[in-house]
Amino acid sequence: MQATYSHIFDYQDDFREPTLKVNDDRKVRINLGDLMKESSPGAMLILAIKCYDVKGQKPGEFDRAWYRIVNEDTNQTLDYKNFKDIPKPEGFSEEPPAGDEGVAEPPSLTYIAGRIYLDTNSRWVYESYNHTFTSDKFPDLYEALTTIHRTSEEELKYQKDSIEQVKTKLIELHEERRQAAILAAQKKKGASKKLSMAIQQPPEEDIQKEELPMVLRPKEQRNLDVFSPSDYFEIL
Repeated sequence: MQATYSHIFDYQDDFREPTLKVNDDRKVRINLGDLMKESSPGAMLILAIKCYDVKGQKPGEFDRAWYRIVNEDTNQTLDYKNFKDIPKPEGFSEEPPAGDEGVAEPPSLTYIAGRIYLDTNSRWVYESYNHTFTSDKFPDLYEALTTIHRTSEEELKYQKDSIEQVKTKLIELHEERRQAAILAAQKKKGASKKLSMAIQQPPEEDIQKEELPMVLRPKEQRNLDVFSPSDYFEIL
């Protein structure tokens, strides 16, 4: 992956921001313009910071640590947060707990700043989360987030396709109903003309009134939900 997207992600370490005139310890520059050329709507980037080991640090040493997401083209700050202001999971402690076999390693902490995704209008959109997760409760955090994103995109596409299919079917049923009504009117007109020409003579056979198919006449006037199995079959 690093070789594939090396021209899109630029990692910088210990540098001074010339525009904002601040010092950053680490920085990742993402070329979204080039990334868009290789992506399709629904593509997503998760912006995360993972803490591996903070043992032995002085109290308050990272009280002023922060992260920010900036649009360098406009110098607009999209998100800014101090790590200490982000709530930790309930019961989380950076001190390693003592177990029966000595000192166990504490779970690692991951900060999810947010995500950037490409919408259907080919625009990059940033969503801010500012949430934390621990490795003991979410050992496969990134896989879980990408699975949720993928399944939600698939579900959305399925719903859109289902709605389009129902719309097409309703148009076809409406046209069938219109044609049936025209045919019924023509038969009725023809029967009236025949009766006027021979009033004294009864017709050879009774003229049956044309009825529309039952599927075109719901039992009651109500809104139907295309995602309800019973309503869907009633529509079809």
